[in-house]
Amino acid sequence: MDQDIIRHDNAISSWITLCVDRDGATTTILMIETDLSLNTEDPNYQKDNVDSLVAAAVAYVGEHPHIDNIEIEQFRQGSLDVTSLGD
Repeated sequence: MDQDIIRHDNAISSWITLCVDRDGATTTILMIETDLSLNTEDPNYQKDNVDSLVAAAVAYVGEHPHIDNIEIEQFRQGSLDVTSLGD
């Protein structure tokens, strides 16, 4: 599985995913999780670092024309509790 395909200090993880609409049309998406705040109103927002991450993603997509879109999400910290697995 292609994981962590974007090499950037603020890319926590990245992968390729597929979006399928109700008619069966597909869109290939480069997904990136970042430790950066993406909210421009956040006092911790770092425009230069966000711009650098976007540039890295755009450069990757430029070399891989089968990718249609890029999604960058802020990594959500916190734990997940698993209460049961299977039966």
